[in-house]
Amino acid sequence: MTPDDEAIHQRCAAVVGRIRHGVSDAEIDTLAADLHRLPGGPRTSALAADAAHALCRTLPPGGFERLRHLDALLALADRHPPAGPDWPPARLCARAFSLLWAVAEQRVTDLRAALTGLDALAAEGGGDPRVEQAVELARTAIRHVYALQNGDSSGVHRMAAQAAGTMPGDPMTGLLARLTDVATAADRGEDVGPLLDRVRADVARLPAGHPMHAAMAEMNTLLGPMLAVRDAGGAYEPPGEDQIAAMLAQAERPGAGDGERALAYAAAGGTLMGVGRESGRDRVARGVDCFRHAVALTPPGDSRRVLHLVGLATALFRRKEITGAVADLREAHPLLVEARELAGGPHHPQWSQINEMLAHTRLQADRSVPEDGADRAGDVRRARDSALDGLRRHAYNLLLQTDRRVARLAALDAVDAALHAAHMCLVDADPATAVRALDGGRALSLFAATRLRQLPELLERAGRADLAARWRAADPGTAPIELRHDVLTALTDGTGLLDPPGFADIQRALRRLDGDALVYLIPSRPPNPGWAVVVPADGRPGYMALPDLRIDADDIELFLTALRSRNLVAGDGPAPAAGSRPRDLEPEDEDGESGFGARLDTLCDWAWRAAIGPLLSSGVRRPAGRLPHVYLVPMGDLSRVPWHAARPRGGEYAVLAAAFSQTASARMLIDAAARPPVPPSPTGLIVGDPRTPPHIPDLAAAGAEALAVHRAFYRGGRYVGRIGSATAASGAGTAAEVRAWLTGDRPGAGTTLHLACHGFTDIATARSFLQLAADPGTGESELDATELVDLMGSAPRRDVGLVVLAACRTGLAINGYDDAYSLGTAFLAGGARSVLSTLWSIPDRDTSVLMFMFHHYRMTGRLPVWEALRRAQAWMLDPGREVPATMPGALRDQLRQSDPAQVAAWAGFVHGGQ
Repeated sequence: MTPDDEAIHQRCAAVVGRIRHGVSDAEIDTLAADLHRLPGGPRTSALAADAAHALCRTLPPGGFERLRHLDALLALADRHPPAGPDWPPARLCARAFSLLWAVAEQRVTDLRAALTGLDALAAEGGGDPRVEQAVELARTAIRHVYALQNGDSSGVHRMAAQAAGTMPGDPMTGLLARLTDVATAADRGEDVGPLLDRVRADVARLPAGHPMHAAMAEMNTLLGPMLAVRDAGGAYEPPGEDQIAAMLAQAERPGAGDGERALAYAAAGGTLMGVGRESGRDRVARGVDCFRHAVALTPPGDSRRVLHLVGLATALFRRKEITGAVADLREAHPLLVEARELAGGPHHPQWSQINEMLAHTRLQADRSVPEDGADRAGDVRRARDSALDGLRRHAYNLLLQTDRRVARLAALDAVDAALHAAHMCLVDADPATAVRALDGGRALSLFAATRLRQLPELLERAGRADLAARWRAADPGTAPIELRHDVLTALTDGTGLLDPPGFADIQRALRRLDGDALVYLIPSRPPNPGWAVVVPADGRPGYMALPDLRIDADDIELFLTALRSRNLVAGDGPAPAAGSRPRDLEPEDEDGESGFGARLDTLCDWAWRAAIGPLLSSGVRRPAGRLPHVYLVPMGDLSRVPWHAARPRGGEYAVLAAAFSQTASARMLIDAAARPPVPPSPTGLIVGDPRTPPHIPDLAAAGAEALAVHRAFYRGGRYVGRIGSATAASGAGTAAEVRAWLTGDRPGAGTTLHLACHGFTDIATARSFLQLAADPGTGESELDATELVDLMGSAPRRDVGLVVLAACRTGLAINGYDDAYSLGTAFLAGGARSVLSTLWSIPDRDTSVLMFMFHHYRMTGRLPVWEALRRAQAWMLDPGREVPATMPGALRDQLRQSDPAQVAAWAGFVHGGQ
């Protein structure tokens, strides 16, 4: 070395020695430049290795940008690798951080390859804790980006939480958490502006050159359209020409790469379009041109080409709305066809949007965009196929999510898409495809819960035993993001996992269940009427328009208002605080015009007029020798209506003319039919009024009911809970006892579970649970709906024939009515053959009599569960009813003291399953 080189070397060595104690970014930059000025040789390589090692070991909070020097330092070090045991693991750490920096700079676009590279580094490290820590930090950050790109909102949340543990004190972890909040708010359709303002403030505090500055600029570009049109009241504020000029200048600035320019053009286009709210022809035309530039700058191999193709198609859709020019749809169609091909399948986050827009072009363009010379009928058929294919993304998305809040939002999106597709099919007189569309958006959380347990078997059948083994070895709740994608992508094609059931499968299930028809009730969505879509057990599907089936009709609106009021008064939500009104008492103000009972009576007249009357008169065939048995799938708020209590004004209730069951979806109907029947036996577990905290009221009538049911029909079973004020000798009725019964294999345990206790539902937190006695050891006393599927799935050989949920609102869905995830449906998804659940806060005394009569018809009359419930409800209505000799005196007294024929007394229970 020359004297000058020696001076540079000593200066570099001094900086490297001080890195551990803190040096400025400018000193690091000078160090990197000086090392490159030195002649190559072992001394320079050793110094570069020491610098790389020190940077990785002492990365300060907010010092992430220093990683940009690692590639150059590693290249220098690798010319003459230092001897000794410290360099190999240090080099692996540096390579992990270098890979992370390459991803941050978007020099690595294949994130799966990056994660595979990290796995290789970890394996090469042989368990060295320094290497494992570096690899895990890089892996967490890259998985966060991977989850964002693939629409895995649950993964985004999980990676942000993991980053907080991996990088304590680093401001990047706070940024990840805030960005996760932005993604969640955007999913919910909420205003992301205030959240983005906080993100900007955090980024502004980072050192110059930090990659988050570039990322923030990109986010501002992408979200510019949204921010330009928002204000506190949600009114449209057209962006100024100065803002548009600035965005176009960014797109045309010298030195910008094609990808950056494309993003800037897309942002300018979105701003000009006003996020679909601009109506000025000139601005909309300029917006279309900007999106054309974005597409032209993005080659087919760029993952963002799909985004820009869809952006241009959306802009063309908007211009067609304003001008009526069908030529815009003609231009949009091939763009969407290309986007669909590039997206590749439902694993792509824009798959649903692409297919929904394709369906629109095929329907709305008349014959301006025919494919392969096809006629109009072919276009319509392909439009329906596109809409159905888009729904597969929603099923994929539910299987992908592990966060309950995210899954809830995804389920709501699925319902909207399914209803839109179904209306399209019905307007075109295609009820069979409408059924597939409706089921494509129904009960997807239950679908995900059941199918996730079946994934290993499905993978093995698909010839992917390797993935099945990896899935079994992982915890499904925390399985790596890329593993979830691998598994679901492998099952997307050829297995039918994401496809709604076919018409023939539904008919076979109906015949096995003694059902005569599956009927979807769809509320009106103007300008379309309401609909009943009928799948008969035999024959062709049918449908009928129901113009009165409107959620905003006075009768149902008043009932829903009264029902919400009743539930709030009764303690809807978590377990009530001390002094609140008991939940399971008789309906308040039964005789008053504003009371629940009066609203319920009025609703029954409406339900007949709006749906059940037309359905029974011409929509469902009446079988010879018995009443028809109908499985209903009521959509939206219609699921809260007791359809079996419908009646013509002054006439008989529908329960006397037909048997009604409910199912969350055709998928669940088919699952129920596939399970072998479980014959009733005089054994089981009966839970009666278990002791609860002092602020939760006792249920004396429920206790008497459970004891009477046990003594009259299940003497060989086990009774737990209370007898009077004393705890039963065989058990207090704890959640642990119920869990043990559901999963146990003890001979003689029985197949019937009757729960006469409190049920609580809190829609705000998506929770529904049974309140049981506290465990003496843990104090735990709740049995939650979300644990039931996995709990019962852990004992697949356990046959549960009947679960009776004689508690409040056990049929009320926690994730929105169309997602249909309730205590009742959770028991069914877990494998119970039949379940009785409730629509509202049931009256304590009348419920006890009804439940006794139900078990009487089931055990003495040996009737199917659905018919036993119908007979018991009909008995409540019969003024000449005969009381069985087995009914104990306490229940006879309750019968004399109440009016069992009032609708609230008997109509709250519904049947599901076999």
